[in-house]
Amino acid sequence: MKTKKKILIDARCIGGEGQGMLTYIVGLYNAFHNQYNKEYELFIAGYEYNSVKKEFTWLEKENFIQLSNRSKWWLYIIEFPKVIRKYQIDYAHFQYMVPFVKNCKFIVTTHDVLFLDFPKEFSFSYRIKRKVLFYLSLIRSDIKLTVSDYSRKRMAYHFDLDPSKISITRNAVNDNFFKPYEQNVIRKELKKTFGINNYLLYVSRIEHRKNQLQLLNEYKSLNLADSNIHLVLVGNNTLQDANLSQKIKETITQYPGKVHWLKGLSNAELLKIYQGARLFIYPSKAEGFGIPPIEAAGLGINTICAKNTAMEDFTFLGNNLYPDNQPQALTNAIIKNLNNPPTPTQLKMISTHIKTEYSWEKSALIVHKEIQQSQGICSKIVANEIQFKTKKLESLPKTA
Repeated sequence: MKTKKKILIDARCIGGEGQGMLTYIVGLYNAFHNQYNKEYELFIAGYEYNSVKKEFTWLEKENFIQLSNRSKWWLYIIEFPKVIRKYQIDYAHFQYMVPFVKNCKFIVTTHDVLFLDFPKEFSFSYRIKRKVLFYLSLIRSDIKLTVSDYSRKRMAYHFDLDPSKISITRNAVNDNFFKPYEQNVIRKELKKTFGINNYLLYVSRIEHRKNQLQLLNEYKSLNLADSNIHLVLVGNNTLQDANLSQKIKETITQYPGKVHWLKGLSNAELLKIYQGARLFIYPSKAEGFGIPPIEAAGLGINTICAKNTAMEDFTFLGNNLYPDNQPQALTNAIIKNLNNPPTPTQLKMISTHIKTEYSWEKSALIVHKEIQQSQGICSKIVANEIQFKTKKLESLPKTA
């Protein structure tokens, strides 16, 4: 019987804040398990079994690895190498950084290097530390992954890597975003639960780069509150940006009951808030991928998105992929979509495109192929080494 390859997945983000990394790990490895469970045994490392089990319903207790420490240095120097040795792991998949001790093959996904492309958006210490650690992780990893062509090109540029050695495992949209729903029913429920109605929506972590401030200014300048149009921001202030947080709170005070900032939502609550939106707006200045716009558009919600960095690939949005380097571009896009939105048929075509092109199954296939290829390379190296040693022995003088 063929022995299954063992893969360890670092899933510490599960049970914490819902970000792109969590979406990526859960989507990718659910699809991977569904397609290749006969060839691989997956081990999930995290802090809370119940939280992890909720995301990976197929996970058996013995394949959950309870991490004991939340210190990154302890994990990368002591705990992960110990776990890899104990469970005889063949491949370990990490996000951005890999352990300092290497005792199996490493897979690393570097989602973006925006801190190098846009240095003014990040502190000096943030940039220097990550540049060194990300570079060391990349050169020590057997399989290098990222989520967009933009990120691959920028990684190759900043770290002097061969782009052909970096594979793209694109983010995708979960099946829940393609299930039918009654928007009117959802909106009534949201009005009762959150007090939101007839609203523009932005889902993203609260961060200067995400450009929530521009959307707040647009809301004010267009006098949308006078038309009883609400503005809903969903996202945690992870970076503790006190200045941006204060401006959001001031706008909420200025427009009581019209501007809302929602945090700590469950996946089910977030899905409903997406479903009830009149217009989804994503004015981010830079993204390594940009998951929320394809989630919103996948649901059939009218979506406006800034055309920059990795989001330039979202051409399926047509004219709603607005050139953010042009003055008034966002203003014009909001006015146009409030007064003359796309038809349901047009929105359905966009949703169908996303479902077809952005697939976790496709990304899982890429990981599977990369593992196969890495095994083939190793086998070839071993074979060559054996052949070399055989020839060397044959060349030695024979003894009597």
